[in-house]
Amino acid sequence: MRDVFTGDPVKTGPVSILLVEDDAACALLIQNLLTQWRRDAFSIRRADCLAAALREVVQGGIDLVLLDLGLPDSRGLDTFVRMQAAAGRVPIIVLSGLDDETLGTATVQQGAQDYIIKGQAPELNASLVRAIRYAIERSRAQQALADEHDLLRNILDNLPDQIYLKDKVGRFVAANPATLRFLGASAASDIIGKSDRDFFPSELAARFQSEELDLLQRDQPCMNREAALTDAAGQPRWLLTTKVLLRDHAGAFQSLLGINRDITDLKRAEAYREMAREILQMLNEPGDLPIMIQRVLAVLKTRTGFDAVGIRLQDGEDYPYVAQMGFSPDFLLTENTLIGRTSDGGVCRNPDGHVSLECTCGLVISGKTDPANPLFTRGGSCWTNHSFPLLDLPPGADPRYRPRNTCIHQGFASVALVPIHVKDRIVGLLQFNDRRTGCFSLDTVEQFEGIASLIGAALMRTRADDQLKQAHAELIKAHEALAAAQMRLIEAAKMESVGQLAAGVAHEVKNPLAIALMGLEFLSNTVATNDDQVATAIQDTKDALLQADYIVRELLNFAAPAKLEMKLQDLNGVVEHALRLARLEARNRQIAVCVDLGQNLPHLPLDRIKIEQVFLNLCMNAIESMPEGGTLILKTRVHPLETGGAEVIADVEDTGPGIPEGNLQKVFDPFFTKKQIGKGTGLGLSVARQIIELHGGTIRIGNRPEGGTRVTITLHTQTGE
Repeated sequence: MRDVFTGDPVKTGPVSILLVEDDAACALLIQNLLTQWRRDAFSIRRADCLAAALREVVQGGIDLVLLDLGLPDSRGLDTFVRMQAAAGRVPIIVLSGLDDETLGTATVQQGAQDYIIKGQAPELNASLVRAIRYAIERSRAQQALADEHDLLRNILDNLPDQIYLKDKVGRFVAANPATLRFLGASAASDIIGKSDRDFFPSELAARFQSEELDLLQRDQPCMNREAALTDAAGQPRWLLTTKVLLRDHAGAFQSLLGINRDITDLKRAEAYREMAREILQMLNEPGDLPIMIQRVLAVLKTRTGFDAVGIRLQDGEDYPYVAQMGFSPDFLLTENTLIGRTSDGGVCRNPDGHVSLECTCGLVISGKTDPANPLFTRGGSCWTNHSFPLLDLPPGADPRYRPRNTCIHQGFASVALVPIHVKDRIVGLLQFNDRRTGCFSLDTVEQFEGIASLIGAALMRTRADDQLKQAHAELIKAHEALAAAQMRLIEAAKMESVGQLAAGVAHEVKNPLAIALMGLEFLSNTVATNDDQVATAIQDTKDALLQADYIVRELLNFAAPAKLEMKLQDLNGVVEHALRLARLEARNRQIAVCVDLGQNLPHLPLDRIKIEQVFLNLCMNAIESMPEGGTLILKTRVHPLETGGAEVIADVEDTGPGIPEGNLQKVFDPFFTKKQIGKGTGLGLSVARQIIELHGGTIRIGNRPEGGTRVTITLHTQTGE
């Protein structure tokens, strides 16, 4: 529906008029006049007193009030004042029977749309309808202007940019809230009439004043000028400033409009991006990681200007500072460790077995941050520009384990903790502390997260380099071991050839020895002599030949074929025979021999030569392990079994230095030896184990509690033995 006067689509339905008139006849006259003009144009409600009229207005739906000032419960200007207070923006036309110019002027000054004197119907009709039309149009225009003003004011009040007006001499005449906050003012009256000299250092204020004078003289705007300054809170800020002159329709100067945009975050982001590039370059350079971390920390401290920075990295289950600048010794004494401790000094652990890490650093490193909480980011960082309210968190609302709040107690208002990741694992954090408020923004913290990722990548690269170096060292070691094994194979082949040669030599020597023995026996039986020296010489020669014959037989036995020839044997006899072969070497090395052989041992199915080879090897190993002398101990005993039968156990012990724990699992490996090349093949114990296992037995080696080595051989009797 369109406006009743202009035809514009402003309101649907008739104009709702509240007629406040106590004279019924006068009220009826006015109603008739309005309906005669246009019957459906108005909807009229009547109130005969001010109280009733106020109730109608409060209920709403009134477009215009026709108000008589002479009512039973109120008279004069006070009637209008009270109605205006209740009606708000609803236009009011005063109808009065008094031609009082003073009263009429007062009501109009107070906001009345018109002051009409009640008279004859024709005159009243024309003036009233015209006044209603003008009042509604004027009210709408005023309403639109007020709405536009409110919108503009709302925009100015909520813009983050600082917007202000100055006069010709640089004094503030208006400013929005952003400007007031920057200057530390609580109300516009705190800055109106003041200049930049009241808020900035004299040098900077003089620069601004010169800039504005130049603007007035040249009539050229100042566009996008950057300036670094300090706000009322003492925080360094960067402002992008534009200043223009405002003139009226005649071109006369009205005011200077200034707009300051805070670009601190943009400048800081630019500086931090440059810092990140510098740190990336550092981390890509070859060098020692701890030194590199110290250099990175120095850059962070210098470029950010924060009071304290630190880097924590994992060390076992704890996360101490590997580098820090700005923290006091007292702070580090408390905060260098994050592990929660029990009253007796034990480590506190979570139900999953992980160590419990204390305070906010522990929360971040444990990965227990909540992105829905404004204190945390999606990257797992924790940051605040006002840390002191954290002291008032109730225990149930505090996600931290045992909050210490040392940062807060030492006066750090701004705190940012940024996790360092290596792949999907948190291995440390970056820490930034400052005693000023407002040091961080979400963008700033996210840039720190990027720097933390660079450090994490460097750590991962360093770890990979270390692993590569370790693998290279192990490869070199394996190559050396392979070369040594090849030498031992050559040595073993040589020893096999020597053994075959010895067997051949033994065969060749055996017959001449037999002839020599027979000849000597013949001489001793046929040649009679009373010369004791000759008899002694013959006997010594005979003993030497018997000893040579014994050695030849032993060589033949040692070089015998590898197949087992099992016969029931007395293990004690085998041990004694092997010991006789080794006793000379023991005597030469000044090694005592202690033998404790068990009585009534059951006979065992043995290949005598092979078992003698085992015990001879064990005795020689024991002797060689005691170059400074010692004791060789041999023991045998029988152990009955519950399942029937028995096992015979033999121990070969020495009092040498023993075998390193790391080598005990390797001693039976082929070619494993700690002897110099040429001194052993590393096959002795390996062959010994094969021989024992072929006999169905076991061989174990270990260190004695009192020092030295013990080798234990266990062999089983035949069923029913």
